[in-house]
Amino acid sequence: MEETKKIYIKGILLIAFSLVLLLIVLIPHFWPKPKDTANGPAANANELIEGEPDVPGDCASISDRKKRKTCYDRTRLSEILYTTKNIKDCLEFDDMAFRSDCLFRLARTRMDGRYCQKLVNASERSRCIQDIAINSNNPDLCDDGDEDVYETQECVDRVKATNVGNNGETSLPIDYCAKIKTLEYGKLCILYASKNGIKLTGSTGEKEFQRSFDANLAYRSAKTVEDCAKIEFEGGRQACKAMVEDSNFDYDADGIFDYQELWFGTDPSKKDTDGDTLPDSAEMANHCNPLAVDTDRDGLNDNEEINDYRSSCSKPDTDNDGTNDGEAVASGKDPVANDQDRDGLEDEIEKKIGTRPDNSDTDGDGLSDGEEWNNGFDPLKKGQDLYDTDNDGLNDIDEIFYGCDRFKKDSDGDGINDADEIADLSNPIGQGDLDFDMDGLSDIREKNLGTNPAEADTDFDGKPDLNETMGGTDPLKK
Repeated sequence: MEETKKIYIKGILLIAFSLVLLLIVLIPHFWPKPKDTANGPAANANELIEGEPDVPGDCASISDRKKRKTCYDRTRLSEILYTTKNIKDCLEFDDMAFRSDCLFRLARTRMDGRYCQKLVNASERSRCIQDIAINSNNPDLCDDGDEDVYETQECVDRVKATNVGNNGETSLPIDYCAKIKTLEYGKLCILYASKNGIKLTGSTGEKEFQRSFDANLAYRSAKTVEDCAKIEFEGGRQACKAMVEDSNFDYDADGIFDYQELWFGTDPSKKDTDGDTLPDSAEMANHCNPLAVDTDRDGLNDNEEINDYRSSCSKPDTDNDGTNDGEAVASGKDPVANDQDRDGLEDEIEKKIGTRPDNSDTDGDGLSDGEEWNNGFDPLKKGQDLYDTDNDGLNDIDEIFYGCDRFKKDSDGDGINDADEIADLSNPIGQGDLDFDMDGLSDIREKNLGTNPAEADTDFDGKPDLNETMGGTDPLKK
């Protein structure tokens, strides 16, 4: 009897303990959640950041200060990207990563290259402009006045290659693709033509290109081993035979499928078609020509440029010092002597300011030394402080955003400092009121109208705010 009583008591205690644990788990779910008005609203489950499905729903409950701040920033970024869509709101972030991400993604969403110019990071700025140029099929956007001539031409050719078939055409002369000279984009043009059902017609005087094109056609139509005989070079015939027999579709196992190799003109039976000891895949990754031993004809073969000297295989004078890379090496000089880590900061300057000439990002914060130094940041300090060099109340990064001079309190010399002009919606770099979206309506007037001063077409109905205002229609309604 006594033993049974003990078992009952233990059972009751166990149940009571379980109930207490259950209450501890459930109570927080029903307890009113604290609100933090200073740091912005909690995340809306329907407005999650692209690629970040784990935005916390209750930032205030996070005990770690840095994690809590990141939570609020991510929630705010999501709100800007999917609700307000106002690019000026990106300036609210003091974290450079969030600010840059916000600017970059809104610029691409708006398909407006002007907003890309607001990015401090040169590589992000270039990538942003190229994305917009390609997606809008507008090669004119490639030349932003700040790019290297090689980069600009590459962007133009990439737009031309990747937009085959986007203009409603059903056929094109093969010369359209053959005349694209930069890198592998001519061959990429064939890929996109095939993908979009565009028939390439006629012939071209570019023999190498014609051979690739013919080989590709024979490969794609081959049903038997005999059909593969139409391909004139041995490697192509072997790859075709392997494809017909269902044995292998990457004959040389170099990571490039055989049908792609035939399009690009490389040999599907060789990992290194041109024999310069740099594999075809590495050549493509480094913007070299896998069919040429010395792509830029500067006297150094592509393998030497990439692995020995870290120079460019597509640019004969990598450091722009007036001497091409081959001549520099022949005379005992470094072909990237002026800037061996290619961070946009000459080695002599790096030595003076204490950064490493052989490390493009000395402090490891994700921005190159050149980008930091040239924009007023400390390349030896990890993480970006929002400096205000001229003490005008506008930090340096915002001066770049508005096009002001970070060394002058009053960029346009009108007697009013830059920060005060922006606060009053006046133009800090010229006469008149600020018109951020350049739609013909000043920011002051847009404020009075209720339209978005950072969007030329506030209601996205295809009619600019100015046109609707002048025409008597409502720029806030579609």
